[in-house]
This record gives sequence, C-alpha cells and structure tokens, in this order.
Amino acid sequence: MVLVALATSAGYYVTNPPPLTVRDSPVTATVPSGQPVYLGVYEPDEDAGRTLDLRGVQVDVTSTREIAVQPLVCVGGSVDVTTAPDTTCTDIVDPAGADLGPDDDLMLQVTGSGSTVAVVEPVTISFVEGVRRGTHQAGSPARVRVLPVSSPR
Repeated sequence: MVLVALATSAGYYVTNPPPLTVRDSPVTATVPSGQPVYLGVYEPDEDAGRTLDLRGVQVDVTSTREIAVQPLVCVGGSVDVTTAPDTTCTDIVDPAGADLGPDDDLMLQVTGSGSTVAVVEPVTISFVEGVRRGTHQAGSPARVRVLPVSSPR
C-alpha cells in the first residue's frame, strides 16, 4: 500500500510542474504589410529563473487575413517589440529542443500581408524541467496591427 502511494506521488510530481506566468496585458505592435515584427511574450525570469528544455510551442492566432507567426528563442537577450532582434539577442534559435533560461526570451515573429489585426493568445509551451515535464500556457497575449500596402503616388 505504501509503495502504491509513493509511486502515485512520484508520478504526480513528475507530470505536474508548477504553472508558468501568464499575463493579461497584451504586447502590441503596428507594422507595415510585409515587415516582420518581433514580440517578446515570455521571459523565464518571471518564474524565479527557471530553465525549461522546450519540446514545442503552440501559438493560437485569430486574424481576418493570413498571417505568419513563428515562435523563436532570443538567446542571451530580451525583446519587447522590435524589427531588429539581432541587436539585443546573442543568437536567435528555433524553440524545439532549445533551452529557455533566465537570460533568454521567447518571442514571436509576426509577418502579415495586407491590412489586418492579429490577436495572439498566450503561447502554450511543452517542456522538460529536470525530471518534470509539462505543458502550460505562458507569457503575454499579443495584438498586431498590419497596415495596408501603400500605393505609390
């Protein structure tokens, strides 16, 4: 009986890491059509400096037109809203298999063509942290307004 209780407790511990920080206020940006913009949506230092071994990042977007949204890790830096993340990141990598530590930032590259507004929910991160593994929503929502293509005069 004691072994069953220990196994159950260990199983629960391994599969239920603490939740990640989710914020209510969105990161916002306005960009011209075709111009990629980078939005910092989650920093692990918000969660007592945790380091996460990322297994996947899911992004849920609502938009009136097609829009490309790609999660990226800003290694060794932090991004708020920028069109040039390489000025604050020592490296920019795909999140799958990357470590996201206290000095890093999870950002979204958003590119739209034509006039639209994109609403992005907080990302859902699948991760391993030590022996624990989980999937939690994290960070801030985002709202990006893409301006229409300007016509030459």
